[in-house]
Amino acid sequence: MDPIGTVKLSWTGVANATSYRIEQAIDENQTEFILIDTVAPGVTSYTDNINNLSLSKETAYRVDAGFIGATFSPYSNIAKVSSCAAISGTGAKKIVIMRGDASSIAGA
Repeated sequence: MDPIGTVKLSWTGVANATSYRIEQAIDENQTEFILIDTVAPGVTSYTDNINNLSLSKETAYRVDAGFIGATFSPYSNIAKVSSCAAISGTGAKKIVIMRGDASSIAGA
């Protein structure tokens, strides 16, 4: 199936991160997420092809940073994207990854 559009996520890298996990909402209320990909340290963007989002819906993404010892940062803010934005090419979202002490690591 050809994608109907793309969503581009970006974030500022976190010191000592060993990976970043990208998750997408699976429910209409955007409270349940599934892992869709993991990227290496140094990678600070991700493009997702939207191919199954109805025209009247939106989806959401979040990211966290992984560290040695299987620990993870709190999740980033949730980036919501409507299918119309993904189709029109305005689906670029900047997200913020927070450290455990709640100090901001990346600018929005």
